[in-house]
Amino acid sequence: MGDKWTLLAARDMACGKRHFNEFCRSPERLATNILAERWERLVSHGLAAKHASADQSGRDAYRLTVKGKSFGPLLAAMAVRGLSHVKGTKAELTPSFD
Repeated sequence: MGDKWTLLAARDMACGKRHFNEFCRSPERLATNILAERWERLVSHGLAAKHASADQSGRDAYRLTVKGKSFGPLLAAMAVRGLSHVKGTKAELTPSFD
């Protein structure tokens, strides 16, 4: 979870994104090769799980595991800090770590 791209991928999963095309539409415009590598990193560390998509036949989907959701309070605190202290920051997504 140490770099910004991994944090953004986790944030997007917490906001309900599950499929590659959804992640690619994030405001930060994460490059596809970096996104794929970050997913693998999250999965290999047990923070996310890859599974067959229920609504897109033949596609994979990703979701945070219980271990990944445990970062929720930390990510929420970072968001509050950014919104309060970094000029021009705005919240476009609302994560849920339930």
